[in-house]
Amino acid sequence: MAKKIKKLMVVLLAGLVLTPATATPAMAAPAEAGAAVAADNCNVFVPAKESTLSYIIVASAAVHVGPYASCYVFTHLSYGTDVVILARYRNSKGSLWYETDRGWIYADYVAG
Repeated sequence: MAKKIKKLMVVLLAGLVLTPATATPAMAAPAEAGAAVAADNCNVFVPAKESTLSYIIVASAAVHVGPYASCYVFTHLSYGTDVVILARYRNSKGSLWYETDRGWIYADYVAG
């Protein structure tokens, strides 16, 4: 398990270094009504169930550390950027998120 976490951190950090900044406005995930931000679980672990190549379909998609809009955004990906969908996760607020090789991305921003 520690090896998987270490590998994920390397992938996430590589995305920070290799992802160019974009001048287009960022697309935030939709506001999710309900429980307080403190209750959102940004440390969700979902075993990889697939490896589907896809791409970003909005001008700038926020990449989060977890599957909630309130989770920290550490980078943005621009339209057409390739991503690999590793798992799909519907959070407690009903929003569908994809865990990708770049981090968590709101499903409506990914062709998939």
